[in-house]
Amino acid sequence: MTSRFEESIEKHYLCCGPAVEGEVDEAVRKHAPELKETVDRNSYVRNVLKIIREFGDFTLPHSLKVARYCFELGKNLELNPFQLEKFVSAGLVHDLGKVFVSPEILQKNSAMNKSEAEMMHEHVRNSFRLIQEKDPYVAEIIVRHHEGKIDNRYPRSDDRRKNIDASWSGEERRHGERRKNNREIDSLARCLAIIDEFESLTSPDRHYRKPLDMNSAKDQNELREIFQKDYPLPEDEEIVEKLIQINSYLEKHFLQAA
Repeated sequence: MTSRFEESIEKHYLCCGPAVEGEVDEAVRKHAPELKETVDRNSYVRNVLKIIREFGDFTLPHSLKVARYCFELGKNLELNPFQLEKFVSAGLVHDLGKVFVSPEILQKNSAMNKSEAEMMHEHVRNSFRLIQEKDPYVAEIIVRHHEGKIDNRYPRSDDRRKNIDASWSGEERRHGERRKNNREIDSLARCLAIIDEFESLTSPDRHYRKPLDMNSAKDQNELREIFQKDYPLPEDEEIVEKLIQINSYLEKHFLQAA
């Protein structure tokens, strides 16, 4: 029986030709060469990247840059190999749900109206619904990554806990791994949320505003002020400072490649 994920993939450009496959490989090489093994190990991730490439001009570079930040931050935080792979995978596929959002809304230069904003906010839940059948852990990171933000308007998925619970074995439950995993996922989701917003604020690919330049002390301070409002915890501030340092490294080696 075809799963919802497979039906959605088939509906949204799974039948992309070799040219798209090559474009994805080239984008990975330019933006995030160290993520190639993750893409090659997880066929669903590669398929998602193909869909995203067909869908829009800036979504694939954004997803790859977010995943690259996940990779560098994960190494800095000394995540174990399992956590790092899940964190990077979440970065790669977190915007899949935007295939259900009208391109006119995604590319709008002015503020969204209420109905447009509601459609945009649904992309997180849509990403969760598509990914949960392939990787519940990654799906949880994705759906939680907007929930920690102050004044959050993104929907919560009421049934998602049972999905992640079902992916853990009885042995894990007996040893309290479920609670541990929930804490880990919450932490990774919050980091992903900060990375997602950081990349958007600093990216030259956004048509609706000028990017913040991390080589400018003024722009750095403006970025810090934005995050202090949305993510006020001390550990959030530490993550932002790490990302500023990572940005300096990536700008020199990868982010300007495309």
